Amino acid sequence: MDSPRSSYREYAPAPALRPYVSCFWSWVLSDPPCGYAHRVLPDGCIDIIFEIADGGGWPARVVGTMQRSQIFQPVDTVQLIAVRFRPGGAVPFFGFSAHEITDDEVDLPTVWSNEGNFDERMHDEAPVAVKVGRLQRALLDRLADVSPPDPRIAQAVTWLESRRAPEIERLAADLDVSRQHMRRLFLRHVGVGAKTFQRVLRVQRLVAGFGGSTEIDWSAAALDAGFYDQAHMAGECRRLTGATPTQLVGS
Repeated sequence: MDSPRSSYREYAPAPALRPYVSCFWSWVLSDPPCGYAHRVLPDGCIDIIFEIADGGGWPARVVGTMQRSQIFQPVDTVQLIAVRFRPGGAVPFFGFSAHEITDDEVDLPTVWSNEGNFDERMHDEAPVAVKVGRLQRALLDRLADVSPPDPRIAQAVTWLESRRAPEIERLAADLDVSRQHMRRLFLRHVGVGAKTFQRVLRVQRLVAGFGGSTEIDWSAAALDAGFYDQAHMAGECRRLTGATPTQLVGS
């Protein structure tokens, strides 16, 4: 199947937003062929996404942390404008617990006041970079009423991102909380428990390590990503993505 013409770009956040935001991003797909589908993998993050298509647009939505991959199937040329929050960075802006929208989404206007018809202005003919700037400005305008992210979550996320062995008990001890309390913290601020978040990180490391190659030493790839062995890698991939590691390389 042919792929549509595609343009994906990430934009660094303003310094004041860096504790909350991983990046802003845009993705423009032109003339997708009939039946085109794109697999979106879990990444441990919450996004606000504006979707503008030739046939019209949809209300902006807050997409919760995913525990399994989703299939995106556009039928028209589509433009996506979005912000990807850091794990734990979205909750201060919205106030609700992240686990309330895990594997789900909610229309942005239902949880975020929409002064000045902001949603409508994102659907005009302005260049993509201008729309990204509008979205960043909207977040900056709200910072005065937003609390800092929970420092325990920021510490835990950094800890998990820098380690590949499963040491959840040690992480809880470092945070001076019980394992059960740490799980509650992760559910509220990230949307999934620390163990699930760690699984997501492993799959993300695996995919990042492909580097466009189709000739892969799977045993080495599994260990590099933090899996116990190839069987562990294969099981986790199926669980989170619905695909085998070989299928992920092919797609």
